[in-house]
Amino acid sequence: MPASNPEAELRAYVASRLAPEAVQRLTDDSDLFQLLDSMDVIRIVGVLEDRFGVVFEDFELVPEKLGTIRRMIASARSKLGSPAA
Repeated sequence: MPASNPEAELRAYVASRLAPEAVQRLTDDSDLFQLLDSMDVIRIVGVLEDRFGVVFEDFELVPEKLGTIRRMIASARSKLGSPAA
């Protein structure tokens, strides 16, 4: 079941993985592949999959689909057939 505010939940989770000074600059369009290591990105994808009840295939784990919070949400919603908002 989708979260009522998945962007806020993802932002909070991403923020928990960052240094405090990086948190202040975090936006929905921040490049997560620059801010986080690959394992953190994979963990965040797991959270996204759990919140939306979707599965991302290995070939989908690319910055074009998952490089920002906004892209992650849009990719998950597209898997559900929902508008990207």
